[in-house]
Amino acid sequence: MNPDPPCTTRPPAGPTGRSPSVRARLESALKHLWFDPPERLARAVVALLMPASWMVSRIAQRNRHRIARRKAAHPADARARVVVIGNLLVGGTGKTPLIIATAQALAQRGWRVGLLARGHGGLETPHGAHLMPYPIPHDAAHRLGDEAALLARITGLPLALGHDRGSALQVLLAHHDCTVVLSDDGLQHTGLARDLEIAVFDARGAGNGRVLPAGPLREPLFNALLVDAIALNGADSAPPIQHSRVFRFSVSAQRCLRLDGQEQFDLKDAARRWQGRRVHALAGIGQPGRFFDDLRQAGLDPVCWALADHAPIHRPWVEGLQADIILMTSKDAVKCADWPAALRERCHEVTARAMVEPGFIDWLEERLRGSQMD
Repeated sequence: MNPDPPCTTRPPAGPTGRSPSVRARLESALKHLWFDPPERLARAVVALLMPASWMVSRIAQRNRHRIARRKAAHPADARARVVVIGNLLVGGTGKTPLIIATAQALAQRGWRVGLLARGHGGLETPHGAHLMPYPIPHDAAHRLGDEAALLARITGLPLALGHDRGSALQVLLAHHDCTVVLSDDGLQHTGLARDLEIAVFDARGAGNGRVLPAGPLREPLFNALLVDAIALNGADSAPPIQHSRVFRFSVSAQRCLRLDGQEQFDLKDAARRWQGRRVHALAGIGQPGRFFDDLRQAGLDPVCWALADHAPIHRPWVEGLQADIILMTSKDAVKCADWPAALRERCHEVTARAMVEPGFIDWLEERLRGSQMD
């Protein structure tokens, strides 16, 4: 299985002329190694990487046992229940849209929801835990990470971020009276106590089933049996391991929003509106092929630029694109808040929404109430 359909073009060169596509090409090569049917060369490379995978697996097992022992002594914190929604699989399973949908659903049911994020790629996150400021600054994605900025912008909920999620939790609860805290990833983070864990998978399953670097798993697959539930992205996705609690959700592109805020419409109307115009699309997410597929299913045929996950977007390069319309994901759009008006008029954010089966929120609420009574 090819996780990313081929793009129309190669990733762009940066403002210095040096191509940042090295990382994107490495990510693509690893995906082919991990998810494509095995070939002789691929098998040889995997065999060479197995000693390193064995070491990673041993460390992951030790950490998982530490997390499980701490989890058994719940509640994680007397002030709020802590739910980790994360990945055993590397990259783009749809985790962030699921967290957004879960946070919004719980808030609608009366829970006081807070969020935790690592702040991947942010310049300030290595220096400790931060609260996301409101109103959200234009450079939030650059300073505090694109996913953190996206979570804050869409939900408007209190959010703390930092590489040490345990410290981020303490900062969040010191300033906000939350009854439940959702952590964006962190399944393998031993410093964060938690009450519930949900592992997210997609149609790729567990790939070749091996642990990094020989495979895409952050820890052995059988560790998924220790989490409270598995969430599957996609109606056709099969559980990579038999678990007693499996829920499904789907993520689909919904609307086009011009970055200057002056125009928005359904994605299904885009092909008619932009007939005869030059359309480019860029995506710096874990699975850019999904984004490009959504655009093609809507009737568009854009020039596609697959960037590395969390990659910066160089404004001079975007300004130089021979395009009338430039489409991007929400995760990329938060990086462009301070772009000049003329460029923002050419750019559109394509918003996506996760649709979660109702039983998932019901189950989660029941478990959260059970934790409160413990």
